[in-house]
Amino acid sequence: MIKSVIIKNFKCIKDLELQLAPLTIFVGPNGSGKTGILEAIALMSQAIRGIGNGHLIEARKGDLVRIEDENALFYKGEIENLLSLGFEVELEEDESSYVRKGILEDLEEVSSGEAKTFLSKLKDKKIKNVKYIYSIKLAPYECKHLFYFDETQIKYFRDGSNIEAFPKFISLGDERRFLPTLYVEGRYLRFLENLFQIIRRRFEKVYYLSSRRDVMNWYKIAEDKELSYVGREGEYTLDVLSRLMRPENDEKRWPYELICEEFGVKRIWAGIERGSILTSNYKDPWLNSTHKLPSLGHGARQLIPIIAQLAISEKGSIVLIDEPEISLHPSYQVKLSILFGNAVMEGKQVLLTTHSSYFPLSLHKLFDGSLKIEGQTTIGRKERVIKLNVNDVMVYHVDRSSEGYTVVHRLELDENGLKEGIPSFTKVEIELLSRFIKGT
Repeated sequence: MIKSVIIKNFKCIKDLELQLAPLTIFVGPNGSGKTGILEAIALMSQAIRGIGNGHLIEARKGDLVRIEDENALFYKGEIENLLSLGFEVELEEDESSYVRKGILEDLEEVSSGEAKTFLSKLKDKKIKNVKYIYSIKLAPYECKHLFYFDETQIKYFRDGSNIEAFPKFISLGDERRFLPTLYVEGRYLRFLENLFQIIRRRFEKVYYLSSRRDVMNWYKIAEDKELSYVGREGEYTLDVLSRLMRPENDEKRWPYELICEEFGVKRIWAGIERGSILTSNYKDPWLNSTHKLPSLGHGARQLIPIIAQLAISEKGSIVLIDEPEISLHPSYQVKLSILFGNAVMEGKQVLLTTHSSYFPLSLHKLFDGSLKIEGQTTIGRKERVIKLNVNDVMVYHVDRSSEGYTVVHRLELDENGLKEGIPSFTKVEIELLSRFIKGT
């Protein structure tokens, strides 16, 4: 899980540092910067995974997001702005031990007294929280890396020909790379390599689903490789659904079979016919008739890729979703709490944007234990109560300031749900509903 995200001078976002929860919801007007927050995380994932040789600017053209113009990455399109992207993660017990193991190995191999002193101080600490911030600007060129291990800081800064590093004995490989290799006495610091392995594993499991994800084929040629990503436009949904149908994925699949039924899609299936041709079908729960997935209504076609992605994703995955409520009736928008609550219970982190007021206003159902899925699945009758703690959920209202940049306000939650209305929604609702309230 990502504990927090740091975004500065990215698109319309001037300066944000946001705490994140297992389920984080961004509400607000169109064009306010909600999607920009998700894209910043997706872009970091692409750089960490080595797209564009790991250079943030070149990594903009990837599988999660694709931004053609490099100027479009920068606030106001001005490449003299210092673009900063970063995150904070909390290490598990075994991860912290793995980093400590690297520190002990480094201590055995370095000879510099200054390096030994630095590593000895780290050895005596239990590294739990790690923050990393990458900054770059193009005119004039400048690149910075900041690492925080709880209270300990490593800083690397390059401004033209000037280089500043703290501690001074550390040197860097390709400074344009996200998570660069740091060297001492010509050898890389093993504890940082161990840490970066942990971070890479987390960011390898980032998936982004855009608001254009209703690509649903009648038939398609099956992909040669095992897919764990439905694609940002849902183009690989049939491949992922087919994989979910296998017996080894029974435990992954069954909760989402029941969740599909909550949204009017019964007995969903995808698989191979005639060699390598993928197809699908489902039952209409009212007529009990069988149809292909493209026969679904637009709302269900938008939702099935999300359900498939959450089902196939491993524990620790980070799923970024734009507007899951597209074309859904309010009664179905309320049921989104079931879908995302279940995913969080399975150890997945979900960050999403929404223009729905019904979904955020129904969050209290996640806390009171009233949400339950039950029924017949392909592996027998199953049931599960969907229940989260208040601390598992954060809601942010995203808007533009008078100067035009993104501003974010965290909305208060307690066991009864939102403690306040959604600012940009409430104004419209009061205006439209006041005539009914007055009885006219």
